[in-house]
Amino acid sequence: MLGTVTMALVVFALPLAVAVAFVVRANAITTLQRDATAAAAEVPDNTVEPGGVVDAPEPRGSSRIAVYALTGERVAGAGPTRSSLARAAADGQEHNGQEGGQLAVAQPILSDGTAVGAVRAALPLSSLAGRVLVLWAGLLLLAGLTLALARVVAGRAASRIATPVERMTVAARSLGDGAVELALPVWGLREADEAGAALQETARRLGDVVRRERAFTRDVSHQLRTPLAGLLSSIEAGLQAPDDVARRQALEVSAERGRQLQTTIDDLLVVRRSPTDHASCDAVQVAQQVIDVARSALPAGRDLQLRSGEVSNVGARDAVVRQALEVLVDNAIRHGAGTITVTLEQLDEVVLLEVEDEGEGFAAAGLPGTGLRLAADLAESAFGSLLVRRRSPRPRVALLLPADQSSS
Repeated sequence: MLGTVTMALVVFALPLAVAVAFVVRANAITTLQRDATAAAAEVPDNTVEPGGVVDAPEPRGSSRIAVYALTGERVAGAGPTRSSLARAAADGQEHNGQEGGQLAVAQPILSDGTAVGAVRAALPLSSLAGRVLVLWAGLLLLAGLTLALARVVAGRAASRIATPVERMTVAARSLGDGAVELALPVWGLREADEAGAALQETARRLGDVVRRERAFTRDVSHQLRTPLAGLLSSIEAGLQAPDDVARRQALEVSAERGRQLQTTIDDLLVVRRSPTDHASCDAVQVAQQVIDVARSALPAGRDLQLRSGEVSNVGARDAVVRQALEVLVDNAIRHGAGTITVTLEQLDEVVLLEVEDEGEGFAAAGLPGTGLRLAADLAESAFGSLLVRRRSPRPRVALLLPADQSSS
């Protein structure tokens, strides 16, 4: 910015300095013309002869006044002995120019329209140079003040521009170190604000990706722990089986549990993908599948029932419904007691999938565990919700999922 201002000053100051010199010269000539004309009016209009006696006019200001004959010889006043400008004034016209280190104007003395002599008014060129130098010094001082002001403005502008860049640099480094919560102010600079908004949006998206990956890791750990433990136990039972029949039964159980584990893995991969088309599934069929699988893990003396009325398809992927319902049923098996009842009910545009058991329920100040948080996340991914309809006794936990309107 300082370089630009300096260049602009140079471009404008050089012609201005030349113009100032011309203006000073023009003003000086005007002053000399006025003084010479006034002095000529005071001189008698008799013919001025060399060696004659003429009263010299009074000096005017800084102008030096002299009277000359038509031959260019000085008759009276202060000036050079001979003047070419005064001799040229014999034509009856005014003449001006530099002469003898002076700027001079020669004004003819007229008598009945005829030149009879000349009056010369002059100023030293050194005094004109002094005036020009004073004005140039003023211009130089003004240029210096302009540069000083430009420096202040440029410093503030540079600080205003540099501050957002520095803040965004720090934020970008923080983002590289794993900080995904960025808070950048609005600076009032369009480019900086757009860059800051883009950086914050990038951080938000990265944060979403990180949270999804962490949630996926947590969900995988929670959902795979039980089927994997069952698979390992059946394999161990097969290894310890006393005969071929027992080993075959253990292998069949292991194969079934392996298939269930594969289904769980596939479901977890599906629910973590963004939906690309319309999702719909038969909630009753999915609930029956969950119950069929869960019955094999029921402890002795407990039962699992399904109650369903006429319900619409659910506007969600079957993997989402299956995994969320498996979480609720698994919680009822592990933490509940007595008979477990899964109920499906249509409530206007919502399908309710409720799991109830005969246990004591949730503690008064208990917080939702990993399973319930997972079920809630799965329901919310399908624009539904999880609702604890009764905490204790005989707890009732329900999934509220939107009905598929296209199937009605």
